[in-house]
Amino acid sequence: MTTDRLTQIERDLTARRWVPSRAEVELGTAFAERSRRLRGEPVPVDMPVPARGEGPWLTQVLTVEARLVGEVERELLPVWRARLPESPMVDLLELYAASGRALLPYATRMTAAWQEAAARVGDVARWEESVVRGDDPRALLPELMFVGAVLQAAVTGDVGY
Repeated sequence: MTTDRLTQIERDLTARRWVPSRAEVELGTAFAERSRRLRGEPVPVDMPVPARGEGPWLTQVLTVEARLVGEVERELLPVWRARLPESPMVDLLELYAASGRALLPYATRMTAAWQEAAARVGDVARWEESVVRGDDPRALLPELMFVGAVLQAAVTGDVGY
């Protein structure tokens, strides 16, 4: 599956050539519920709370995405591929998992590094930058976020994103 497929799904959705079925919305809702739950449980939990107005730390973002990709691959796709063969919603989840899979090594590396350094870290942002060292996983997030936005639009019907 490619970004061409993502572009085609997004175009079909916005042009209303694809209107998700009730079952597709159910699948998208299951994904959204998992996403909300995991985002509400940032890991590692022992990281300090970011300053007001800032989001979770990069380490937490990557860990949450890795956990979400795991749930999509283990719990959603095996069941829904059979229920909705050739569904654009299943394709979106496969695209999400494929995009997120690229983040897994970063999540593992940063979580392990945090576990080793947590007691000594005073400035988390500076520490994260030292762990990232040029090979920045943030460059992978926009595609994942775009897939997530299309998924959300498919579930809500709000295609004016």
